Amino acid sequence: MTRYHAEGHFAAGSMGPKIEAALDFVRHTGGVASIGEAHDLLRLLDGRAGTHIVPDALPGPRGQAPTDTQGGAR
Repeated sequence: MTRYHAEGHFAAGSMGPKIEAALDFVRHTGGVASIGEAHDLLRLLDGRAGTHIVPDALPGPRGQAPTDTQGGAR
């Protein structure tokens, strides 16, 4: 469980499982994980929609919380 999930930023039945899976993917591959809706696929791919988790955004000395371009919970 991430600190964001543990601190209640993401409810267990909402974004929580998606964020956990995305963080696992980024940690294991070093790639970028994006979470969004299918109808926003093109906007998701170019970073204009959805939630994107990149290696530099993981907790650490330079880490930041995941970004959400839709203005929802972080």
